[in-house]
Amino acid sequence: MKLIIKESKRNKVVTKWLNKYYNNLFIKEYPRWGVMDFFTTDEPKSKVFVYESGVLLIINPNLIDELNNIFNVDEDDLNDIFIPFMKNNYNLKVILVKYY
Repeated sequence: MKLIIKESKRNKVVTKWLNKYYNNLFIKEYPRWGVMDFFTTDEPKSKVFVYESGVLLIINPNLIDELNNIFNVDEDDLNDIFIPFMKNNYNLKVILVKYY
């Protein structure tokens, strides 16, 4: 059986999942360079995102695999999901989101 889910519905599901697992990341700022690194709070910490000049790079291979394999999110869909997610959870203005 094949299910057809609209993009907007999928984006809501992905955002809910992100809120559950990625809404409380540890942030390390480098103000001199305008860079922010986002790490998991688990031990050992692993880097999830890098933010620089309005660009958010998703660098965690586990997150990339989950977005691709579970939710079928490709790079074209990232802006619609992560721009509001980062604004709501980290009050961060993101212009572009990419996989690293």
